Amino acid sequence: MSYQQPGYPGAAPSPYGAPKKDNTLWWVLGGIGAVVLLCCCGVLGFFGFAAYQADQAIESYSSSSSSGSAGTPVTEGQAVTISDGSIASGWEITSNALGLEPSGIEVTNTTSTAQTYFFYVNFTQGGTEVEDALCTTSSVQPGESATASCLSTVPEGTDYDGLTISTS
Repeated sequence: MSYQQPGYPGAAPSPYGAPKKDNTLWWVLGGIGAVVLLCCCGVLGFFGFAAYQADQAIESYSSSSSSGSAGTPVTEGQAVTISDGSIASGWEITSNALGLEPSGIEVTNTTSTAQTYFFYVNFTQGGTEVEDALCTTSSVQPGESATASCLSTVPEGTDYDGLTISTS
């Protein structure tokens, strides 16, 4: 007597055994996932590197200009020499609707080429800068003067005991 595995009625047993599973879908999905993961890591790495480089450049600029950031100590209205130019005496700190503002600053170009001037009037307390005003001129021809326009964020009532002028 021969014993056979029970099966479905009328079904013959397979001579090859159980069919193999097809893993193609998993390989394709795994490959796509790996590519997405690599791309995300690459983008994050790129932006991380860019941020690091920007931070290094800012730090380098800050440290190289830190000697100039203290500026030249001045008293209100004092004449002073700035890079490639000079500021005439007679300027003052005035009060307007936005706060304190340097006004009447005449800058003379002492070079042989046209210059545009950017400088800060720093308000200090105990030798430490507490506020500043950015002053700029239009293009000034050699030997000529222009009145600087100052953008100030110095609130009325700011307590300061000194002024400096710096170009950085």
